[in-house]
Amino acid sequence: MTSDATSGCADTEHMLSKAAFTVIVLAALPLLSACGTDASGTDADCIARIRYEGVIYRPHDELNQAAPQGGELGKGDVVDCGEADSAPKVDEVTVFSVKGVAPSIALKVEQGSWRGIYVAEDVLRSAWPPILRSP
Repeated sequence: MTSDATSGCADTEHMLSKAAFTVIVLAALPLLSACGTDASGTDADCIARIRYEGVIYRPHDELNQAAPQGGELGKGDVVDCGEADSAPKVDEVTVFSVKGVAPSIALKVEQGSWRGIYVAEDVLRSAWPPILRSP
């Protein structure tokens, strides 16, 4: 009888670990759906971007996050994957200019988890003004 009780416990532990694994996998599914496919057909990460006056701005690791804030420009949409006009809105933020940089090149957001400098997607890094480059 002792051996049956021991094997029963072992089976229960095994079942619990399978259940825990299933919960972890199900919890990770929304994260996996955050990845998309870029125009070349390869997998690409989909990150939140800012849409302001029809232009899409994206974050970049090499942007100088300490660039000085300029004046308030208005409201912008935080958008998910998609083209500029069709990307679904997930939030709204107040956007500011970056002092010394045209708003057509970069914007600054000071709101919550969207805080940061964003650069227009069609602006090449080589065209960034010096104030936007990380020191």
